[in-house]
Amino acid sequence: MFFPEILKKTSLAALPFTALLFLLHLFLLPEKSGVWSLAAGWLLLSSGMAVFISGVDIGILPMGQKAGSELANRRSLPLLCAFCFVAGFFITASEPHLGILAVWTKRLAPGAGRLSSAAAISAGVGLFAALAAGRIVLQISLKKILTFFYILILGGACLAETPFTGLLLGAGGVAAGPMAVPFILALGMGIAAVRGGSEAGSDSFGLLGLTGLGPILALLLLGAIFPGEWSGGVYERKEAAGTLLSFLLLIPASLKEMGIAALPLLVLLILFGTTLFNLSRLQVIRFTKGLLYAFAGLCIFFTGLRGGFMAEGNLLGNALALTDNKAITTLAGMLLGAMTVWVEPTVWVLNARAEAAPGGNISHNHIMAALSLSAACATGLALLQAMNGLNPLCLILPGYALALLLSIFCPRLFTALAFDSGVVMIGPVTCIFMLSLVTSAAALPERATGFFGLIALFAMTPLLFIQILGILLQRKQRLNERRRAGKEAAPAGRQ
Repeated sequence: MFFPEILKKTSLAALPFTALLFLLHLFLLPEKSGVWSLAAGWLLLSSGMAVFISGVDIGILPMGQKAGSELANRRSLPLLCAFCFVAGFFITASEPHLGILAVWTKRLAPGAGRLSSAAAISAGVGLFAALAAGRIVLQISLKKILTFFYILILGGACLAETPFTGLLLGAGGVAAGPMAVPFILALGMGIAAVRGGSEAGSDSFGLLGLTGLGPILALLLLGAIFPGEWSGGVYERKEAAGTLLSFLLLIPASLKEMGIAALPLLVLLILFGTTLFNLSRLQVIRFTKGLLYAFAGLCIFFTGLRGGFMAEGNLLGNALALTDNKAITTLAGMLLGAMTVWVEPTVWVLNARAEAAPGGNISHNHIMAALSLSAACATGLALLQAMNGLNPLCLILPGYALALLLSIFCPRLFTALAFDSGVVMIGPVTCIFMLSLVTSAAALPERATGFFGLIALFAMTPLLFIQILGILLQRKQRLNERRRAGKEAAPAGRQ
């Protein structure tokens, strides 16, 4: 796909989200001078996402697929698992959101240091990336592995403190950043392509869903070793002034964060490109070019998101809280939640790979509709739970139980895609804008429960909606096959 076409799609996708914010701003906020920052934010957001997607297509996806296929061709399971562990560890360790996750963990388990928390989470990702790669090679059932570990995790969540439960179940998505997601996804595709078989299409997915279990189990272990109580505070809000200067001041931080995030992939390319992966000089240049595009795109994207939308989330959340109308607050939150899916870069990457999956017949619109419904549902439930002081487990436990039950009837491809979606849904827009909106709109003295409840629900609801979509599409396909068989049998019967 050419860049102008990508830019057109991302601009149109981000337009409804920006337009709804514009309308809410006009009706709810007395200060109108900051409205222009939404237009600037939309421009930066959509153009940055287009540059990032181009970079992913040019460099990160081909690099990940090449790494997976070359390692699988060597027929050495220890080598494959060792590479996946090292890559998963260092890519996660460099993600900007890992520092935030480590701070939240320290506040929930004060005995755990920030560095030890980050190391444990990174090691969890690396370990489960190795496990996921081994599963593809050995053809172990993804559904059985997911069922086993989620029963273990949910059992541990029942024993954890309430705020810790929400953070625990959403940790996989928070730890997986926009650089890690396409590389891990492509790595699984490369391994599955070499492994072959009738289920190669479904085996291409599920790697992200399994690696997302690593941070969850790491936090569960940290919580057991260093028990404690929530020490207060969710995150430090940074109000943007909505001026040109405020956007310019955000650029250095974006350059630093995205540079650190891109560094492990660049190191892997330099160290293993011409040795382990047998890359030609032209391939190295092309992959490096793609990494630079992805880096530049994310810098532009985060500058637009933080400068144009983060402060808007705080302001609108406070304005919705002042209406003292739970129905209006919940409806506005659900509408915004549904539209955030269209401006999450990693959702676009996963959706494009799902469309290209062999034998899946997956429509872009079907997936986006299912994810939009899941985001709306997650936001609405999180607001109701936070505003009414409910325990998140009342919503989370039945949701995961239903998701595991649906996996029995759902096609393998859609189950794998559903658990991958649970990871990519917790992207930068969710972590920066939606959490800002929900914690402000909940208007509670202690907001930790609602804050972490949203993370857990954003990770859980795609498991339901994507699997339901898979079951419905499978049923539709079977009905069409029966109709075709009946039409073919009718002429034969008359003869």
